Amino acid sequence: KLGGHTITGSIDRIDRDARGLHLIDYKSSKSPKELAKDKKDQLVLYHIAAEEVLKEPVAALTFYFLEDQQAKTFEATDKQKDKLKEDIVSRIAQIQSSDFAPTAKPEVCKNCDYKDICQYARV
Repeated sequence: KLGGHTITGSIDRIDRDARGLHLIDYKSSKSPKELAKDKKDQLVLYHIAAEEVLKEPVAALTFYFLEDQQAKTFEATDKQKDKLKEDIVSRIAQIQSSDFAPTAKPEVCKNCDYKDICQYARV
């Protein structure tokens, strides 16, 4: 739960070792050179959920890319977790207030279904 709202999802795999939980998400694609922040957010959210629901420390977060058999592992900081919580609560509030102002950023616009007809598109 965040901000009184329930968020659901599925963690692909959870391993336990002496340091704590290791959360793993499988991707069918090739590994990128660098993990983008918005991609990391998925596992950071799983980190938050695992700590709150399972009441165990999370030691590592890993994306495993099946196409080239590469793993990208990182840890989430308290600052990243707090920022993501704030962002999610803010997005929920925007949705509830029907605030759908355009987010004109290349990283957002490139995947938008309306980029070809939107006057704000930045691609």
